[in-house]
Amino acid sequence: MKRHIPFAVLAALLIAADPPQAGPAGQRIELPEGVTHVAMPPGAVQWENVRAKGGMILRVTAGKTVVEGKRLFYGDGKLAVEIAATAQGMHFVQWTGWKGPGEQRISGNMDFSVRPGILIDGQLVDEPGLIWCVEPNGPKPGDLKPGSIYITTPSIKFERQAALKRGADGKIQDPPAKE
Repeated sequence: MKRHIPFAVLAALLIAADPPQAGPAGQRIELPEGVTHVAMPPGAVQWENVRAKGGMILRVTAGKTVVEGKRLFYGDGKLAVEIAATAQGMHFVQWTGWKGPGEQRISGNMDFSVRPGILIDGQLVDEPGLIWCVEPNGPKPGDLKPGSIYITTPSIKFERQAALKRGADGKIQDPPAKE
C-alpha cells in the first residue's frame, strides 16, 4: 500500500530543516532558503501524470515514498531537471536523453518535438543505474527559487550533455567509433 504524504505537511516538515541538507550518498546539498528537498530511497523511481481536481499533477514514487506537485525538480544534488505537469503529459524541460547501464520503462506516448526537452503522456520508471542527460545550461540546485521542490535519488545519475541522436525509445545512441 502506498503512503501518500499530504503536500502541506511534507513542505512544512522539510522547509523547517536548515540547509545544507543531506543528499544521495550523504553528500551535502546547498539549497536556497525556501526550497524543499525530498531524498527518495534507493531503487526504481516512478513518474506519473495524474488528473486531479485542480488539473494535472505529477506523482513520483520510490519505495513507500510518494511526492506530488504541479512542478518538480529532479536531480542528484549537482544538477536539476524541471518537470512540469501539463494537460499533454509530463514535460521534462532540460532533458536531452538518457543512457545505461540502467533501464527506463515508458508506458504511454513520447513527444520529442517539444523544445526544450521531452513530453511523456503516461508513466515513466527509472531503474537504478540510469544516467539522465541534461542541457549544458540546465539549472543547479542552488539556482532553484523558494517554493521549489527538489527530489534526489542515489539510484540515478545526471550529467550535462547537449542533445545527441536518439533512438525511437529516447535513449542516446552511441556515437560511431573513431578510426
